[in-house]
Amino acid sequence: MMIGKKNFLTLSLVFALGLLSLPAFAADDQVKVGTWADLKAALNNPDNAGKTIVLTNNITLDKSDPITDVAAEGMVIDGGGFTILGKGVFLTFDNDVSKLVLKNVALDGFTNAL
Repeated sequence: MMIGKKNFLTLSLVFALGLLSLPAFAADDQVKVGTWADLKAALNNPDNAGKTIVLTNNITLDKSDPITDVAAEGMVIDGGGFTILGKGVFLTFDNDVSKLVLKNVALDGFTNAL
């Protein structure tokens, strides 16, 4: 079946308008963090429920300021290939977090608690 030039243009316009109606992945769904303090603040913020926390570089844990709470469910830490460095300490969360997903992030230098 051959499509004429006029039909091709019409189909192209319909396709383009259809793409405009698709929901875009909004930057509002991401929280970018580059330090331990930024990561802690993002995890402690209940407004970040369901959002992706994106690392912008390697982050070193500050053992004097541990993450003791994850304020909301459904958060994803997307490391973007970066590493969270533990420097020989434990990585613990003190509350019951039903869902925190780690994606594309390396955890290095943490002490095994078992």
